[in-house]
Amino acid sequence: RIAANIDDLSGGRFVLGVGVGWSAQEYAALGVPFERRGAITDEYLTAITALWSADLISYEGELVSFGDVHGPRPAHRPRPPVWVGGASRAALRRAVTFGDAWHPNNAEFGWLRAEGVPTLRSLAAAVGLPVPALCPRMRLRLTDTPLAEDGRRAGEGSLDQVLRDLDTLTEIGAEIVVLDTNPDHPSGRRPASTDWRMLETVAVRVAAA
Repeated sequence: RIAANIDDLSGGRFVLGVGVGWSAQEYAALGVPFERRGAITDEYLTAITALWSADLISYEGELVSFGDVHGPRPAHRPRPPVWVGGASRAALRRAVTFGDAWHPNNAEFGWLRAEGVPTLRSLAAAVGLPVPALCPRMRLRLTDTPLAEDGRRAGEGSLDQVLRDLDTLTEIGAEIVVLDTNPDHPSGRRPASTDWRMLETVAVRVAAA
């Protein structure tokens, strides 16, 4: 309901991003079995997409059950896009089954090209489903001078280095790239104005190109 309401209020601009998470401690705090996170996510996605599909829905599953539930329906038709994150084979299978896009986070370019994208395509072909779009997330941290390429992470460095990273992702097949200004640790947080300037700097150069 929350997602459908946001999609409606935003005029159909909502994207549902989904990931099972990696922290066993977070699952323990919620009293949810960590080892069942994949099955739980799959069934929840089945139930959510069913609720978006019609005005009155009933669903009977192992973990989720409801009868004759009414909307609200999202503005998107038939439903808002679902982006599935993760780099495991199970995550890629989930992206094929439920996702409009696969949304890997800070994945190495070599792995994306040699393993990630080919695995996504083979899993889709095996079940006769469309290959989800590649819409990766890349950390963004602009520096005044170029960083040494040895050890540099994608999305970090001078503007030219970041633009080359975007070109590489495009060559691999990315349709959309999300630039993430969130640091690895809270101690690395910057003022929001700094993050906005970095995003604007990249956007202006990309638009000009």
